[in-house]
Amino acid sequence: MKSPIFRRLLSSSASTAASEATAAGSRYDLCIVGGGAAGFAAAVRAWDFGRKVCLVNKGPLGGASLAAGALSSKVMWQLSRQFRHLQSINKRYHPDVQDAESTRTYQHIKTSVGESVDFKRHHFEMHLAGLSKRMRYSAREDGGGGMVDWQEVADAKFLDKHRLGVRGPEGHEGVIEAEHFLIATGSRPRELPSIPVYGKYVVTSDHLLSFDQFPKRLMIIGAGVIGCEFAAIFGNFGFSQVHLINERRPRLLPQEDEDLAAFITSNFAMGGVHIHNNVKVIGVDIDEAKQEVEVTIGVLPPSPSDDQPQAQPQTQEFIEEKKIRVDKVLLSVGRVPNTDTLALEKAGVTLGSGGALEVEKKSLAVAGAPHISAAGDVTVDVGLVSVAEMEARYAVEMMFGHKNPATPLNYHNVSSIMFLRPEVACVGMNESEARRRQIAHKVATLRLDVVNRAVIDWNLSHDTGRVDPDRCGFVKMIVTDDDYKKLLGMRAVGVDASAVIQSAALLIAQGDSVRYLEGVLHPHPAITEGVLEVCRLLSGRSIYKPHIFDACRVTHFSRKEGIVHAKEKRKRLVPSYMGDEA
Repeated sequence: MKSPIFRRLLSSSASTAASEATAAGSRYDLCIVGGGAAGFAAAVRAWDFGRKVCLVNKGPLGGASLAAGALSSKVMWQLSRQFRHLQSINKRYHPDVQDAESTRTYQHIKTSVGESVDFKRHHFEMHLAGLSKRMRYSAREDGGGGMVDWQEVADAKFLDKHRLGVRGPEGHEGVIEAEHFLIATGSRPRELPSIPVYGKYVVTSDHLLSFDQFPKRLMIIGAGVIGCEFAAIFGNFGFSQVHLINERRPRLLPQEDEDLAAFITSNFAMGGVHIHNNVKVIGVDIDEAKQEVEVTIGVLPPSPSDDQPQAQPQTQEFIEEKKIRVDKVLLSVGRVPNTDTLALEKAGVTLGSGGALEVEKKSLAVAGAPHISAAGDVTVDVGLVSVAEMEARYAVEMMFGHKNPATPLNYHNVSSIMFLRPEVACVGMNESEARRRQIAHKVATLRLDVVNRAVIDWNLSHDTGRVDPDRCGFVKMIVTDDDYKKLLGMRAVGVDASAVIQSAALLIAQGDSVRYLEGVLHPHPAITEGVLEVCRLLSGRSIYKPHIFDACRVTHFSRKEGIVHAKEKRKRLVPSYMGDEA
């Protein structure tokens, strides 16, 4: 329900709506189409510049990033971790406690997700309510003086370059006129013509909260990051037999190093997830009588490369065919931009491949329409909330900040988190990319079982205090192989991995050496001590020595020698680990 203090652009009749919009002061400085993370960030930033803004959104505020994406799925992931931990606690302290019931558990999940989404949506609404009033904090500070109107609509289409026709949820129509437009309508799950989505047996992530209970057998088609996240969620709960279909790829997460992919694959297997690598879905047949789906997959010959998918095969090229019966099929094969219903051609915009908006790199203005900018998933660039917000703020600053944006537009050092089993945090280059680019580099990897906090946290999620070193996770850093040791990239895998990544992101952004991290005193016990020890490994000053502990690994790469392990040069192993320091 909307707060009554929101300005209503669409009232009981089209003529009233039009006159009200006109009475608001002819045209808006900016009309933002889309009320998700990018649209909201843009509205607030335009308010900072004292501009009059109209935010138009199809559906409730927050968009897919709240209700069917970044927030809702991560709440499900956190609940799945909590459930798995509770199972371990019961096994240790209450072995007689009966197992949870599937239907009841799923209803609790739906309730919790809904409450979390409502909580954040209330923040959006409360914020926009305050921004509907003009004010300024102080003459010395940026921020204030603008006004934001918000309207939920059922439909929005461009009438010409500066007018947007809108239709309210009850059918009332109106026109919004603006000097500038920002398209931030986000994306939706991609569907495949060969696998129709019915919403009952074959579903996308948009349908997950419509389930009444956990399916006993679930197949996830698509083993990208999102598909793997859903495999982690349903695997953690343990009610479903999960089949993860990794089409035409020999391993999971081919964009990451093999050690990371192998670690996640091993943990998935321990959690009961069945991974089908290097296969192709041949057919999906729904059996209404048995209320199940039969999926036929073909196994491909070994792939020549981990990085490139197999070419589309003919039936006779399969090594074998398998038929798998499941209760639900979750299609997770990417997302497509929500641009097809906006009639952008009337504003002078030509859509790119797959409906993407092609933008100028320096301004984010849409090609051929400089008064229209785009941010977030509609550009089909990097599908992250943080990137969408960055682009939206930058676009507004380019519109109204005299071409001197305060927000840097930087895609080279984007931090990301994969909510798997366990959490994975990434920033900068990985080892494989550094090798492909033939950069002479040094790599240090530290298994987290040598870090006290990892040993402590082990007891939260396992029914025994006997730590399995191979399941604690690790921290890995890649630096230039010179005296400066400029940080190129970092990967952290383990509990709360995301908490340790941002310090590395700052160093990479500034082009700094890992020595700066080595000089910081880290709290104890904390996972960040693992970062400190990796920095020491790279400088040859670690507490844990790689020739004693197999938890430590130091390698060196050059065009001439390829990969060389520290133990292969024992004379220089201590104290420098193949470095030049004394």
